[in-house]
Amino acid sequence: GPMVEGKRGRMNRPKSGQKRSSFLAVRLTGEELTRLRDVAASQGLIGLFIFCFLLGTVLVFALKPAQREKDLATFFVFPFLLLAYILHTFFIFDLLPTYLMFFYVLGFTAVGSAKTPSGQNTEISGLTKKVTVAIFCLLLFLAATLAYSTSIKPAIADYIGTRGALDLAHNKYRNGVDKFNQALALGTFVWQDIFTQFVHLYTSAIYRLEGKISEKELAGDLEELSKNSSKAIQRNPRDFNLYLYAEGVYLAQGSFIDPDKYLPQATNILKKGLTQYPRLHYFYQRLAYDVSLEKKYDESVFYAQKAYEANPDFAGSKYLLGRGLILKGEEERGFHMAISAIVDDGFNNADSILWLAIRLAENKQYEKLAHLYGRLALSEQKYLVQSAYTYFLWGKKEAALRIADRASALSEKALGYDNLKVLGEIYGSLGEKEKLNSILERLQRLSPPSKPKEIWIPVEEP
Repeated sequence: GPMVEGKRGRMNRPKSGQKRSSFLAVRLTGEELTRLRDVAASQGLIGLFIFCFLLGTVLVFALKPAQREKDLATFFVFPFLLLAYILHTFFIFDLLPTYLMFFYVLGFTAVGSAKTPSGQNTEISGLTKKVTVAIFCLLLFLAATLAYSTSIKPAIADYIGTRGALDLAHNKYRNGVDKFNQALALGTFVWQDIFTQFVHLYTSAIYRLEGKISEKELAGDLEELSKNSSKAIQRNPRDFNLYLYAEGVYLAQGSFIDPDKYLPQATNILKKGLTQYPRLHYFYQRLAYDVSLEKKYDESVFYAQKAYEANPDFAGSKYLLGRGLILKGEEERGFHMAISAIVDDGFNNADSILWLAIRLAENKQYEKLAHLYGRLALSEQKYLVQSAYTYFLWGKKEAALRIADRASALSEKALGYDNLKVLGEIYGSLGEKEKLNSILERLQRLSPPSKPKEIWIPVEEP
């Protein structure tokens, strides 16, 4: 996900000459505001009012009886107990020991405020027993309803969603989707949390289970997920992650159902997100990639340039601009920028490196490709295999053999099945039968991957 920088959580140190007491005062004020914001955000304005009212009521109902009975210990000690709890919650969230002590304080207040002089009439004037019972029953019903809607129902939805997550993780596609839809149908305040978890797990599952789900079933589930994506954005249009989740759903529909219909919707939802966050470079990055899938290469370069200008320190933006220029036809400038993003700025995304290597090989830019993999091999020796294959394609067989020997000295775990297979092809093409037989023996000790990885020659753009 995107990383958004912010100032929250930073500690402002006191300037030289500033008194320590004023520094503490600034810290306490800021933390108090943070605490009140947290209460307001989690419980709403009514919850914030009740929280403040509770603290004030506890203090008043404890001090009045203490003053009346001249209980100096309670009168002077009790406020400090309550103050200690309040200050603790400014810095650390509620823990069981502090939360339990707070209820001890509430119980002490209730007992103290219930004391009345002997002989005094304690009946509530103006209320009959029937009315009192009716009010009690009404309040009990309201409390039960509130407890169900705010605690029990969300807990049930969370439990069902968790079971759905486990089913999707274990490739039980239908069960997982049905459980998540059931959890979302409950419509609790945890709806968005369940939805975001669903999108993440679902999109991973459908690519993992590609070919095992019927097109009709997949189309219906993706359409329902798309509707929930729009619903989530309507509920919370300021959450930038929701636009990215919706984009992922549209991309999945474009990949599995109809690219001409759904790829434009992926770009449109990102453009809608830009109206809320016009300076978020990650939106521009995603737009640059998505419009390139529609073969709108001029537009792709435009958004990649915007992403690079918004955050030039991020190597991914530099690579994306180079990628757009290559697709647009400006290969020389594009190759230079994309290679520089990888070897100079440390952009290390395996799929992106593979894409660039394929383009360099197709254009017979072996010198640039040798430089790319040579630099990568300095930090990750598995790239020695690709480096050796580059020199082999380039026609420099001695260098290819020398680098291949360095690569073959690595363990099977470091190389993997695909790289060992490429080494075998290099040795076979160079006539090194003994070394080829050694590689074949090592391959027999490994299990081939369920889906072979294409290292060089692309069937389609990855």
